[in-house]
Amino acid sequence: MAVQAPENAQLSEEELWGEITATLPSNWDKRARITLPLPSVLSLSSAAEEQDMIAFSCDEAHHWGRRAFYEGIMGKFKALLAAFPKELQMTASLLLSEYQQARIALACPVCVYNTLRLELLPEYPSLKSWDL
Repeated sequence: MAVQAPENAQLSEEELWGEITATLPSNWDKRARITLPLPSVLSLSSAAEEQDMIAFSCDEAHHWGRRAFYEGIMGKFKALLAAFPKELQMTASLLLSEYQQARIALACPVCVYNTLRLELLPEYPSLKSWDL
């Protein structure tokens, strides 16, 4: 049974996870996306104005409309990766190509970048944090 959220109401984290797990069929690993009922999507944020969203399971539960993700988030991710040391440009290229796949097997670009940045910070203190 789907949880119905009143218009403009937000689901609790527990209710949202219930919605997500209720939509996972037995062959979830072969699917390109997970479909959520509209009330669940609307409870995420104003990004739900787009019907096609990309959501990640990082601790911050980052999610964006598809257009905002590819035009905004990925543009900034690409620019931030360009500041990485020359030795890591192949890694940066591989990360960027992964986000172009039908099924993204990485955490969100914000969390990936900030994690890599923390690892590189001792040697490259000029790398800036990515705060949304």
